[in-house]
Amino acid sequence: MNNPDFKSNARTIFDGRYPRKDAEGNPVEAPHEVIARVATNVASVNALYVSGPQPEKVDGSRGESFPELTAVRQYLHLMATPGEWNLDLSSQLTVGASAAAEQAEKYKGLLTRLDFLPNSPTWTGAGTPLGQLAACFVLPVADDLGQGSDSIMRVLHKATMIQQTGGGNGFSFGRLRPVGALVNRSMGKASGPMGFARIYNAAFAEIAQGGSRRGANMLVMPVWHPDIRSFIAAKTVEGVLDQFNFSVAITDDFMEAVEKDGDFDLRFDGKVYETIKARDLWSEITENAWVIGDPGNLFIDRANQFNPCPTRYVLEATNPCVTGDTWVMTTVGPKKMRELDFHFNQNVGVVLNGEAHPISEFVKSGVKPTFSLVTREGYNLTLTADHRVMTNRGWVEASDLVAGDKIHINDHGTSLGWAGDWGTDFGEADYRWDEGYLVGAFLGDGTWAERDAGVAVLNVWETDPGFEGVRDQIEKSAVIAVGRSELVSVRSDWAGWSGPYGNGWYRLAAKPITAIMKDLSEDAADLPSIKSISYEVIEHQSTEFYCGFLRGLFDADGHVEGGNGAPNVRLTNSDYGLLEMVQRMLLRLGMMSRIYQGKDAGTSLLPDGKGGLAEYEVRQSWRLVVSGASVGRYADRIGFSNERKMDALNTLIGQMTRGFYKEKFEATFESLVPEGDQHVYDIKVPGPHAFDANGIYAHNCGEQWLPAYSNCCLGSISVSHFVKEWTDGADYGTFDWEAFRQAVILSAEFLDDVVDANQYVPAVPELEAAAMGERRIGAGIMGLADAMLMMGVRYGSPEGRSFASQVTEYARYWTMMASISRAKDRGSFEWIEGSIYDPALLAEHGTGAEVIDGLDGLTHKTWAPPAPLDGSYHDDFDFGRGALFWDDITQGIISYGIRNACQFTFAPTGTISNVAGLEGSGCEPLFALIYWRTMTQGEENITLPYMSDLFATALNQAEAWTTHGMTREDYLNEVMEAVLDNNGSCQGVDLVPTAIQNAFVVAADVSGEDHVWMQASLQAWVDNSISKTINLPNEATVDDVADIYQLAYRLGCKGITVYRQGSRSLEVLTTTKDTEGHLTDWPEILPLAIPDYAATEGLDATVLPIETSFGKVQVTITQIRGYDDRPFDVRLQIGKGGNDKNADVEAIGRMISLALRGGITVKSIVAQLEHIGGATSHGFGDRKVRSVADGVAKLLKRRYMEVEMTEDDVALVTSIVGSSTFEVAKGDVCPSCLQSTVVIESGCRHCEIRLGGCGNYSGCD
Repeated sequence: MNNPDFKSNARTIFDGRYPRKDAEGNPVEAPHEVIARVATNVASVNALYVSGPQPEKVDGSRGESFPELTAVRQYLHLMATPGEWNLDLSSQLTVGASAAAEQAEKYKGLLTRLDFLPNSPTWTGAGTPLGQLAACFVLPVADDLGQGSDSIMRVLHKATMIQQTGGGNGFSFGRLRPVGALVNRSMGKASGPMGFARIYNAAFAEIAQGGSRRGANMLVMPVWHPDIRSFIAAKTVEGVLDQFNFSVAITDDFMEAVEKDGDFDLRFDGKVYETIKARDLWSEITENAWVIGDPGNLFIDRANQFNPCPTRYVLEATNPCVTGDTWVMTTVGPKKMRELDFHFNQNVGVVLNGEAHPISEFVKSGVKPTFSLVTREGYNLTLTADHRVMTNRGWVEASDLVAGDKIHINDHGTSLGWAGDWGTDFGEADYRWDEGYLVGAFLGDGTWAERDAGVAVLNVWETDPGFEGVRDQIEKSAVIAVGRSELVSVRSDWAGWSGPYGNGWYRLAAKPITAIMKDLSEDAADLPSIKSISYEVIEHQSTEFYCGFLRGLFDADGHVEGGNGAPNVRLTNSDYGLLEMVQRMLLRLGMMSRIYQGKDAGTSLLPDGKGGLAEYEVRQSWRLVVSGASVGRYADRIGFSNERKMDALNTLIGQMTRGFYKEKFEATFESLVPEGDQHVYDIKVPGPHAFDANGIYAHNCGEQWLPAYSNCCLGSISVSHFVKEWTDGADYGTFDWEAFRQAVILSAEFLDDVVDANQYVPAVPELEAAAMGERRIGAGIMGLADAMLMMGVRYGSPEGRSFASQVTEYARYWTMMASISRAKDRGSFEWIEGSIYDPALLAEHGTGAEVIDGLDGLTHKTWAPPAPLDGSYHDDFDFGRGALFWDDITQGIISYGIRNACQFTFAPTGTISNVAGLEGSGCEPLFALIYWRTMTQGEENITLPYMSDLFATALNQAEAWTTHGMTREDYLNEVMEAVLDNNGSCQGVDLVPTAIQNAFVVAADVSGEDHVWMQASLQAWVDNSISKTINLPNEATVDDVADIYQLAYRLGCKGITVYRQGSRSLEVLTTTKDTEGHLTDWPEILPLAIPDYAATEGLDATVLPIETSFGKVQVTITQIRGYDDRPFDVRLQIGKGGNDKNADVEAIGRMISLALRGGITVKSIVAQLEHIGGATSHGFGDRKVRSVADGVAKLLKRRYMEVEMTEDDVALVTSIVGSSTFEVAKGDVCPSCLQSTVVIESGCRHCEIRLGGCGNYSGCD
């Protein structure tokens, strides 16, 4: 069986994500073997259906509560290794093996041609011990603390079980009574949904989950809930309830009230808690989306109109699918994201800015198109366009970044350390400093001996100043490496240095060094001829290895420069990939660096080894520069063994009169380069809701509709693979509808088999029951934009809507036909009775008829054939498709039922689109036609402008250079430059023919309204959800966002995601509509500068103390004289400074000052800071200060929002208690009264009455 015909870097992506790996993380499967594993495992379930539609049911092996476990489950459990048939099974299964093998061959062909690709969990889970093929689950939460199966705490337990096997969780808290409501059982007051959200959040923050992947959390709140305002505002400050993504479930009656400017009741359990203006609440929702894109909007009534099983459940929540890739800094050292997927350890957390945080969730739940985020300083990250990174403007999606944006880089400080996880032949421990030094020196000045094949040689030259220290260090480290070697032959080989030879050259060759190099190589067989040391293996090593490696490399190729009191350390090399690795390694050790282009390729006079100079060919070089405070860290932690270099560095540092300047850990955004489809991950972390990805501070995103206990089962067809004739010289291609039909049918069969092949979560049996009850699948398409470009159809145009609508209708039609055919042979989904597909109801009442058979006696409609959206131009353009007969679908359901309750969706297709060789993912347009891309030439990584293959083909076929009197090469170069200058778009580029401009639009060329129209045109045929982003320009207003939302609702979309380019998370929203702080009226945020009128009016400053559990915080408030209600600056200090505690406190003050100068009101600041809790509180009642932020909020509130502050007020706000001095035992809680009031006084721990404690506990009794 041959491997797929991968395009571009698709093979690399495939190998990095889907094959099983050995202990070192290397693939143990070729692509065709992965395909065989997946196809065979999924097709194996066909063995159970050779004798009829319903396999014989047997007692389940997973618990007595679900004895209906089918023979399919038992068969998969008893099967031998994937691809081998167990001939000892029953005769039915033995006969069925032939049917399964035949279907497996069909699936192998489908996958090998890349015509259809399932989502990533199927690739990684099929045929593996985990066996979990689903990504996302939704759990119902009842208004019950712990009694019932769906009670708050029992659901929390189920959620942890799901996460251990890699699933994600979605919750709706709409059933939970509002805060302050009476609890009949205890006669107390309810904590409210947000209180339990904080409990869930805290629990997820503490849980370290096992399995090969873990899930994300989505929290949905209905718009009518009395606590909806708290829900909307809960995440306006980054880091609050950070374990969840939020969405508001928008109802039809709410949207009607918005349209009519009417009242809307916030209600629960029949009681109206408050009546508000719907538009006021609508404004809060849209303003949040304008600023931070959170919470999302789900049109819940619209979704329930498509609910296939209304007698079984009501749709309440969705589950997110988010992305992540490349290196993640963890508590056990740097790890590739794919390693977290396969080898996740319960004790593993992530490290952000030097601090450890447990990972609460990890999900690999689909695919999306990815892009390479390129910075001027050399830091880069492959991510999805909607993946957010932290910038100077707050959280910004990658697609919204603009040139010059400052992206935050992690500063881990100098105390970070880890053991590494790659065992070696040199004992139990990982490689240490000395082995690292030898590897670094070898990569700098090492060779493979020609006369001693296979032996690594290290070299030094007397002509290099300071070479003695390097020579001595190499020998010392080599002796230590030899001592660690357990091989007698290796030890006997040791002979030390030889030389000097005639030109002052010393040579050291030994098998211990060779063994190290081979152990760190990608292919040991190639070692005698090239330096093929695996950079990935090096990056996995310990902190000590890092320090030794970097010293060895800088001893060989590094040098020290400096002037004007600014020393820097430089490393020059022609291997850009090596410098990228070194940059990441330095960053993990607390050192910022930048990579610059060095000398161009050409010839240069170099020493000839004979005492003279000769002309040699030289490659493009690059230089890595460490400067600023990082130079001091370099000197302390790495340094040089070359004494001349070390002395030069120390001398330059000693000449600095003012010390090092404070270095900013940030990188400057340059470009976003399409990299194709890659795997979708979600990794969530308590507090920051972020992770260190290649050093960049990265976030996450995504959603999918699901009912309670159901799951995602997704796969997509490569639409552009069915466009023919275009590359044969035709101006545009035509669509092969018949081949597309066959692929759709086979894809639907594949996904239906996945439902049976999935192993689910044994600890939560409801999950399998729900999956078997519905047999929900999500067949979809990807590469829609590719197909449209190949056919000369403009995305977003009337013709584009028509083509998209026709293709989607065709795919949905034949997916349903395949499902009906499966139902005829194997039976319908178990819950078909009472569903919209109930054959009896359809036969009796017809399609689209209301029947009284829903939940609580409510009516619901029977299934009706979908119809094109008005305005989609569905029938206005002829693409040679032919008619579809939806009556045949209806009659088929009546006669045979249907196999799957849901059939079609547009899922995220990042990785699989790239693997399939597509340029557009899912239903999205292309991001850019020309972009920068890093390519490998020989041993060099260089960045070059890259032209879309589709765009290049169109230009070549048009032969436009002839009309401009240019050569083809000159023409393409000028087009490339013009399009790059036009942000990747060809619109308005005169060199590009008008016909090509008309078809080749990118995402930024499509208006927000046209984006929505495209989504709605597709939604008409989709019974699940659509993964799509509505991109808006930065100048879009809050009203523009509201208009987009309303258009989406009016056109029938089930949900909507809007991102405004350059959106800020800096601005803080209030939960009420304030004209003074209204978003559209806010001025430009100013840098830390004093307003002009302060110069004439003068400034007044007041110093007030706040007592907190950390100690006394001095608060200096500055305001313009005469403007007593307008504080201008807030400075905070605790202690003498110079420590992390004071740095954090100072940061709070600076951010408050920045907000005040930007026009944010005191009220808004207080609303965001008040009640933030830390590990301990200080005081009680009105005197309680929960944290520094809470104390500052109370002070500002009392001073500016109530009355003039007196000395008594200060005492109240700051919680100053008595005159005795005692030390608060941080985090200690009294075991008697459960208050944070245990203190240490006179060396004894006791509960302090003056702090509100009971006084009953004493540790000295």
